[in-house]
Amino acid sequence: AYYVQERTKGGRSYEKLDHYRNLDDLQERMSRWASVVLREDVDDMPELLMDQRTVLLPDAQQAQYETLLKELILELEDGGEVEAIEGGARIIKLQQLLGGWVIDADGNVRDLVTDEENPRLVGMLEDVQESDRKCIVWCKFREDIRRVVRALNKAGVKCVEYHGAIHSQSKRQEAIDSFNHDPAVKVFVGQPKAGGAGLDLSAADVILWYSHTFDLIERDQANERATQIGGKTVTIRDFVTPNSVDEDILANLESKRSVSESLAGRGLRDRLLALFRAQL
Repeated sequence: AYYVQERTKGGRSYEKLDHYRNLDDLQERMSRWASVVLREDVDDMPELLMDQRTVLLPDAQQAQYETLLKELILELEDGGEVEAIEGGARIIKLQQLLGGWVIDADGNVRDLVTDEENPRLVGMLEDVQESDRKCIVWCKFREDIRRVVRALNKAGVKCVEYHGAIHSQSKRQEAIDSFNHDPAVKVFVGQPKAGGAGLDLSAADVILWYSHTFDLIERDQANERATQIGGKTVTIRDFVTPNSVDEDILANLESKRSVSESLAGRGLRDRLLALFRAQL
């Protein structure tokens, strides 16, 4: 990675990522030790259908979002240096507001809208109830999970939850088994960090991203939980509020995927093919 020196309005200097370099050299070194199998190269892998649900905020919630944005802009324009972890915390705060809640200065969760007025919850319930298939709902935050489970229970939709606060392995396995084998259990509500990798949730063929992770590997692993060789097509639906941090997170993930694909996905496969063909 190549960094350049930048300065804040307050005169403090910091390093900013400008671009990546020497990727061809890195790829060549990797190709000596690597093999690549792309998803489309695997026979009978089901298709992933990407979809999006637009989530419009009610006027009061939209006004609160814009107020928070203005506060954050003022903080940054004051010229203070922002560490990466602080920048992440600001984005997370915006994400939480989109979910209809915030954590106040005392560390308490404060509701911004009722469950009935929360457009994300309303959209999630509509998607679940309109589908005759089992669904996975991925939530970044435990507070989102609480709200999703509460709304599903109130609507009479049976669900299981899977997250970091469930420490018992037997209870985790019970949630997986109930989702996969009990026809009455329609929804698996989980955190991708806890359940996004390695779990067999192939009873589902709909995945709803209620709130988004920043981690590309976490995201891609979570998207594959419902797939199995010879299985059915899986619909993946992102909940997105226009002109919000949702769009930025998804665009950032796609940017990471482009670099990853060129370096270690199709790009590396093409280099290996060229290497092998040159030896014929």
